[in-house]
Amino acid sequence: MKKALLAILITLTACTFLHAQGEGQKALLNRAYGHYSDSLLCQFFENWAEELPSNEAAVTNDTIKAAYEVFKAFFYAMLAEELADSNAASRYQDQPFFAVQGTLTTLRVAQTIPYTPQELESFFVEQVHQNKPKDQWEQEWAKLHDDEWYFPRYDGIGAHPRYLIVPTTLVDSALDFRPFVCFGDKQVLYLTKGYRDMLGEFVGERTTIDYREEAILEYSRKSNTPTKRAYFLSAMLPVEGYYSGRYWRFTTGPSINYIVLDSHLQRAVVSYALKHAFLQTIMEKHDGEWVILTHQCLGIE
Repeated sequence: MKKALLAILITLTACTFLHAQGEGQKALLNRAYGHYSDSLLCQFFENWAEELPSNEAAVTNDTIKAAYEVFKAFFYAMLAEELADSNAASRYQDQPFFAVQGTLTTLRVAQTIPYTPQELESFFVEQVHQNKPKDQWEQEWAKLHDDEWYFPRYDGIGAHPRYLIVPTTLVDSALDFRPFVCFGDKQVLYLTKGYRDMLGEFVGERTTIDYREEAILEYSRKSNTPTKRAYFLSAMLPVEGYYSGRYWRFTTGPSINYIVLDSHLQRAVVSYALKHAFLQTIMEKHDGEWVILTHQCLGIE
């Protein structure tokens, strides 16, 4: 009983400390803007980096370890693609900090991740229509293939029933996910929900649009000029606005929604958002290194 009470007390104390720390950071950010002080803003980001370092070294679960490896390989590959565009590269030139996501929404495992045409057809026959006559499943497979619905989706992640669905098992959700990544001499920040909400509130993200604002928004769409507060942040951290200031991107590279690994930890599916598109990438482990096999667009917002 005493141990249980002690555990509760420790938890409450930790929560109180984190809340107080968060409120202190929020006050520091507002004070930095009030004085338009780069030194105070830098202190805000340094506090953040110290508060939330990488937790990769503490991971012991093999599946979660593999997810960290997949994320890093994917992050570096996508960053290299983005930096190949000189206009995009200019976004990252001068800032001393960069942010990556600090949470992985969903991590799942599938018995298999079919990729090649032979694997896809075999999966379709064995897992979906094993009791149907050959001529019937062949017709259905041909229709799926012609309509490009045969690219599989993964259950538990809102997959539409028209798709070829691969069964999965949940490993973890809302995972505290802070892989060790590098980007030149910049300092990494992990964008947790708390910090995402804090920055969103600071720059004044819109959640609704008033009809009377349309003229202003039309000008904003054409100019794509960030607000003064977002511009203030951008001295230290890359910031990009979408939807006329209703949404701001604070992270470098795409935001991964979920990762699915096969049972042998040799193939992975990465679902992510990049600007206005939702995409899915299949990766495979070759000679100990994760490489990208293909990208698939799931939809455009």
